[in-house]
Amino acid sequence: MTFPCHYSEIQRPSNDGAVIYGPYKELHDSGAVPETDFIYVECDNIFGIPLYSDFYAYARKNLNIRDYESDSEVSVAMIGLDSMSRVNFMRQMPLTYEYVTNHFPNKRLGVRVSVCGDSQPVYVRFIWDEFADAGAVTTYAEDWPNHGTFQLAGRSGFLKQPTNHYMHTFYRALQDSFKEKLDMPHCLSARPIHSHHLTYLLSIFRAYRNSPSFMFSLHNGMTHDSFNLPQLMDADLRDFLRTAYESGFLNRTVLILYGDHGQRIDSVRTTEGGRIEDLMPLMSFVLPENLDPAWKTNLSANRNRLTSNFDIYPTLVDILGTLGPFEDKVKNLQKEALGRSLFSEVDKNRTCEQAHIEDRFCSCANDLQTSLPTTMDVCQKSAESWIARINGKFVDGTICSTLSLKDVSSCKRTSNPRLNTMYHVTFRTTPGDAVFESTSLWGETMTSLGEISRIDRYDKQSFCVRPVDDFTKKMREFCFCK
Repeated sequence: MTFPCHYSEIQRPSNDGAVIYGPYKELHDSGAVPETDFIYVECDNIFGIPLYSDFYAYARKNLNIRDYESDSEVSVAMIGLDSMSRVNFMRQMPLTYEYVTNHFPNKRLGVRVSVCGDSQPVYVRFIWDEFADAGAVTTYAEDWPNHGTFQLAGRSGFLKQPTNHYMHTFYRALQDSFKEKLDMPHCLSARPIHSHHLTYLLSIFRAYRNSPSFMFSLHNGMTHDSFNLPQLMDADLRDFLRTAYESGFLNRTVLILYGDHGQRIDSVRTTEGGRIEDLMPLMSFVLPENLDPAWKTNLSANRNRLTSNFDIYPTLVDILGTLGPFEDKVKNLQKEALGRSLFSEVDKNRTCEQAHIEDRFCSCANDLQTSLPTTMDVCQKSAESWIARINGKFVDGTICSTLSLKDVSSCKRTSNPRLNTMYHVTFRTTPGDAVFESTSLWGETMTSLGEISRIDRYDKQSFCVRPVDDFTKKMREFCFCK
């Protein structure tokens, strides 16, 4: 017995907050194909009751995208894993690490440090518009439609669709569906959600294998909240890379496998090893054969030198320069960038200040640090000063409890010739046992408070605060709801 099936094309309205379902169309063998990248499928029994339903994502080729016009033109694909350090990538994803290390002929597995507190689009900076102007197809694929890079803390995302292919529409439809609430976590029907994500990226590679392309992908679901969960997508990511390589999709593409920072939610972040990993996210390049040999040489030289995510943007600008006679544009964009292209040699004596890395994110400072007894007056006063600021700025006495110091778990001093002595203090507050990592500057007395970060989970403690803007997003880190 066969059952009738039909599908609905999913379209994006003039914002990121909703989707539009088109009228149902019958599925049959006539050869007709959907006109949108994303569809919803249902199959009914003889009584019209759905027996099967699912969402599908597959790229429909934009016929206005040009083909490559010269042998020197190069595409770029950034495949990101949120909260993935280089070491945890090696630890949790050994199959993918082994494949990248041993099967790609031009790989450059390197290290960089993070320079901002959260996943922010500092290395995209809408450079996809520049690639689009050069005739490239553009893709932006990120899960978590309510908490993505451009939707977090009350941000409403985009009005105009930012790229040719935009996977937010798929995830918005899934997020708003009743089906998503019935499926197991991280699953869509019989497949993990990340499998749909990777399959969609492969469909874009397949559709535009002869065209210049800019792809920016960031996956959060399996990596953001857990130190160990990434191992469950290891085989799928390895297979994705193997298919892309063996199918020739990467013959003219710079593949960048990256993390934005290390794990910040799992309890491992409260350890010293977790703190170091947070500063050193994954950054791996796989290069095509037709790339400028000097770029390959310089990238190899930069592997063990101090680089930051500010260096990614000018690196992308260099790739943009292969798509046409854009010398003036490339020079202007490079002048605007804070970083330095990784295709040019980085000074082996580069400092965090020169790389625009804030002191609290500078992994080079670890060699200059001295551990102090946590009972020292300066350690206790640093923690108490921070708590006073938190209570004064974020605790209104109405919905959030007033915090007090429970204990100081770590205190380190860094001597910096540019600054007064800096103290890095990790402390807990009560109620709630929140764990904070802070910096403060001292001369003869405290000169200023530096930065502070919450390094343990707090979602259930701050349930009374709705993150509608940057202030309330930050407030959630400090609020223990009454």
